[in-house]
Amino acid sequence: MIRFFLRFQDPSEREWLYSRFESARLRPRPRLTEDKRRRLAEEMLRSQNFDNFLATRWGYIHTF
Repeated sequence: MIRFFLRFQDPSEREWLYSRFESARLRPRPRLTEDKRRRLAEEMLRSQNFDNFLATRWGYIHTF
């Protein structure tokens, strides 16, 4: 991550970006209901299955 910050030569830009990351990290996470957690897990599994399908069908193309 530090290499990402070092790309910015202007100290004010670097400080602005750093403050945005820190404020997001310190913000409390929203509480998820059990139903919402289950739906998110199912969506992640579908996404992973689709990614696996693409990798087997077109292995020479990177999907990320």
